[in-house]
Amino acid sequence: ITATVNTAATNGYSGPVKFSIIQGSGYAEVDPNTGVVRGIRAGTVELVATSEGDDNYKTTNISHVLAIDKNIPVLTILSANKTRVGEAFRVAFKSTAPSGFGGPVSISLVSSGSGSATIDPYTGMLTALKAGVVTLIVSSPGDSNYAAAMAKQEITISIGIPKLTIEIYNTLEVDG
Repeated sequence: ITATVNTAATNGYSGPVKFSIIQGSGYAEVDPNTGVVRGIRAGTVELVATSEGDDNYKTTNISHVLAIDKNIPVLTILSANKTRVGEAFRVAFKSTAPSGFGGPVSISLVSSGSGSATIDPYTGMLTALKAGVVTLIVSSPGDSNYAAAMAKQEITISIGIPKLTIEIYNTLEVDG
């Protein structure tokens, strides 16, 4: 955000305004000349605007408490939404929270019909077991700077195509 200061000084006198931050439970940075504020950590900070004064006006300041809210990350599932019985794939997703922020991401499945699948919580591998539909859920619990987030995707599991092999000798004797 950009902070602005209005002055009651005649003709805009009273000297240039400089901005600063007094850190509180949150953390922010401010450009001292432009007033552009960037929130770094959720909580509160105090924004201070100081008019340096001039020949007609004394130095003065004003402050305002800013609340820095948690960022709301967006989780997106990148994996395919179709598979077959017997197939497996690694669940792929992305988060708008930087790596290491937003809390550990968990992957789970909910059966929403006749389908069945398993998910390996360590590798993120989904294995389709029974034709139907399951719901894939990717979630993060949040942390001190990022709110909890969740994404869902229905996965349609089609019947599998079994792999057949014939095991037989290459030659056959007459009447054998």
